[in-house]
Amino acid sequence: RPSEVFGGGKEEGIESLIRDVLQKRLVVYPGGVEAPLCPIHVNDLVDQMEEIILQESPSDMMILRGPQCMGFKEIVQTISDAAGVRPMCVSIPRWMMRMAAMLAKWFPGVLPFTADQVARLYAPKPVGTIDRSDMIGLVEYVRELKGQN
Repeated sequence: RPSEVFGGGKEEGIESLIRDVLQKRLVVYPGGVEAPLCPIHVNDLVDQMEEIILQESPSDMMILRGPQCMGFKEIVQTISDAAGVRPMCVSIPRWMMRMAAMLAKWFPGVLPFTADQVARLYAPKPVGTIDRSDMIGLVEYVRELKGQN
């Protein structure tokens, strides 16, 4: 199972958060998320998947994660520091996120996320990971994006 994937050009999940921090003055993010997020660059994800596929007896389940595990607030701060920007940040309480998930279920496509994405965000994360120190981190990725802007 991959952790939150960035670098693929999709405008959802962690990639959307990165874009918001880089481009907006106000950034909202989900609060009350207990398990840290370990974002992984799409290239590193592909490399890890290849290694697992080539193993003779891979384990039943692994979490493919990036080199750093952080909470949402720390992720926003890391992106802000790397980009040299200072947006105002607001944490959305868990109960409000659950209400938004219901709205997303009743009115698909209206919100920038689905109900199951919210449920997965707050779900306990299994242990057992693969990570390496030679992976692309958020700081390197954000600095690369800023160089292209």
